[in-house]
Amino acid sequence: KFWRRIMATTFIISIISIYFLFLKIRIKDISIEEKTEKARRISELKTSTNKDEYPFIAYDKTTNKAIGTCSLATEGSDGEWGFGYDVVKELWGNGYATEKAKAMIKFAYSIGVRDFHCTVATDNVASCRVMEKCGLKPVITSSFKNHITGVEHQSTIYKMKLK
Repeated sequence: KFWRRIMATTFIISIISIYFLFLKIRIKDISIEEKTEKARRISELKTSTNKDEYPFIAYDKTTNKAIGTCSLATEGSDGEWGFGYDVVKELWGNGYATEKAKAMIKFAYSIGVRDFHCTVATDNVASCRVMEKCGLKPVITSSFKNHITGVEHQSTIYKMKLK
């Protein structure tokens, strides 16, 4: 069962690399040993949290520099998934967030995800716009507490259901 998870996760890492091939960003090419180690860590994460999560680092294809991270994970009610991203501050405004979000949706769709639930700080106007560009619609306002700073933020929950 453990090796099946490693092989499945290695396959998933390869699939996401293909999606990023056509974008301005890419997932760094890594050796099979590194993929196996990452798959093992992801497998342990899934086992320990009982949650599916697919974290990635995005790199600029021309400079090969890390430009941020993105991830896909279960969120909201059963069957809903959310995605998140961050971009190096100096690169804000270049479309990387939208590109990552669209790649996460496409990847999620390829593994059978159809329901999306994303929580965005309401005052983060740029990320709210990214959600709308990707087809998600605001459905409710709420709040969340930043686990690092302890600051509470007003949030908007965006949802989308694909066929």
